[in-house]
Amino acid sequence: MPMEATLSRQHHAQQLLRNCLSLERHFNAWFQLANRPSYGYPMAYWADEIINPGGLLPFSNLYTFKDGNTGLAFLYYWMTQIVFHQCIEKLHRIMYQPAIDAYPDMWPNLPYDLQIDITQYQHGRLFAADICRGLDSVLHETVQPDMLMLPMKIAMDFYKDIHATSQDGLMEIMWIDNFRSRLVEKGQHVAGVLQSQKWSEVATF
Repeated sequence: MPMEATLSRQHHAQQLLRNCLSLERHFNAWFQLANRPSYGYPMAYWADEIINPGGLLPFSNLYTFKDGNTGLAFLYYWMTQIVFHQCIEKLHRIMYQPAIDAYPDMWPNLPYDLQIDITQYQHGRLFAADICRGLDSVLHETVQPDMLMLPMKIAMDFYKDIHATSQDGLMEIMWIDNFRSRLVEKGQHVAGVLQSQKWSEVATF
């Protein structure tokens, strides 16, 4: 997208936002489907009350998923929502920037379908917390701990951005650092198991 605040840039942003809103409907449909009860599980995931000695955990509880694949899918959904909503916020700002090739008092006349409530796309902290609350459950179930690196990184980057501007989010950053050590430990364990197995055993691991 061009960097200069022109009318063409605004129109381009409008088209991209329209595409994003269309994609959002697919995200919502997936989330509703993923949360449907299945045989033996009335919920895809649930919150476990935990004892938090010393207040070292910045969350009131952690999630448990019905299985590892479900947990991984939700982690990637929440991760995607952080980046996706940041994109929508940026497009929204671009559309309302004064265009250098328009009259000074000319404001964009947005179509009805683009007149969004931008506050609905400012819940990144909730999504980052959802990721953190689900990481340990998936780590316990998975034999591919490397799949957790990207959701962990997106959550960490989000909290670092908060901390850089408001000095908030330090507890979450420290918690993710601690989780990273557990992730590395699980990765080393999996690697050790694979190296000690015969090829036929690796295929069934």
